[in-house]
Amino acid sequence: MPDFHDSPIVLRNFSHRPNRFSSYLPLRSATSRVTARLIRRLQKIFEKSAASAANWSNALRALALARGAEAGDLRARDLLQAYVDDRIDVAGKWLDPLHGPPQALDGYVLLILHRLAPSSRYGMALKSMAHHFVTDSARLDECLPYTPGGTLLLVDSLGMLCPFLAGYGRDFQDRDAVALARTQLLRFVELNLDSDSRLPFHGYFAGGPYRLGAHGWGRGVGWFLIGLVDTLLELDAAEDGVESITSAIRQCASTLRTFQHPDGNWSWVVPLSSTSRDSSVAAFCGYALTRARRAGIVEFNDVISQAYTALMNSAAPDGTIGESSGECRGLTEYSDCFGPQPWVQGMGAAFVIELSRETR
Repeated sequence: MPDFHDSPIVLRNFSHRPNRFSSYLPLRSATSRVTARLIRRLQKIFEKSAASAANWSNALRALALARGAEAGDLRARDLLQAYVDDRIDVAGKWLDPLHGPPQALDGYVLLILHRLAPSSRYGMALKSMAHHFVTDSARLDECLPYTPGGTLLLVDSLGMLCPFLAGYGRDFQDRDAVALARTQLLRFVELNLDSDSRLPFHGYFAGGPYRLGAHGWGRGVGWFLIGLVDTLLELDAAEDGVESITSAIRQCASTLRTFQHPDGNWSWVVPLSSTSRDSSVAAFCGYALTRARRAGIVEFNDVISQAYTALMNSAAPDGTIGESSGECRGLTEYSDCFGPQPWVQGMGAAFVIELSRETR
């Protein structure tokens, strides 16, 4: 496996400060009606990678930087610090008001940076975010809904929220944060997995109904695995629920092996092989499985290797990853747009970096 510095995917994603992204589809002004119609069509295709997803998709790039910084890359650390500087002020106050689980991704990358370069400013920001989620945010059935005031619990939040809470809880001796991370994961495993495949449904309402949305939505499976794996790696081995989380990882990984295409991809609905293939599934699941393998939780060398090949085959010469499904806007609003979406860039880079760390 090449060093991650040699990968065009990583080179592209490390080439800019992660919150200074230009459009993925530069459009020139046009005068003819035909050209204008074509431009409107292209804009529609890519509209689902716009502002509503910008914060957490940028945080995924920052996660790649954080993993690079953990591996000893000083440039990655500098870029990560620049990312953080755009999000907290000199006193450690978050510049954007704290709200729902997607923001916890920024908390997680800050936690990693704080481990590498401890700072009272970082500590203040981490404590305020943890307090927001653990103390100030209303819970339903002991869990946090995806949006404040809502009643819907989505699979996305597992990968966004739980690693931060578990890691913060361990570093800052906050048992309530650890308990919330564990409860959020285990409740989802209990209530919202298919009994045969052990793949997640997209979400559920607190108190029911459960198992809503697509069963085995590919990127949702990735979020599920990231939530399980990164949270497990932040928990002490003696924590309650570790065995259940480990079992859920292994069961999900086994199903992914069953449904992986020969070219290494998965369909955007994993159990439905006839649906379009989605590079974001390879990026998200490849990242999580590689981290699980390095921790000795799973092996699945063939699955990881094939996912890496699929991702390389989806990348342009400049490292831009294409063939990713667009933004999902709800339980029944799945995108039929495929292209170089922003979230796959960060997770693709993180996957390559995690692979490179195994060869050192």
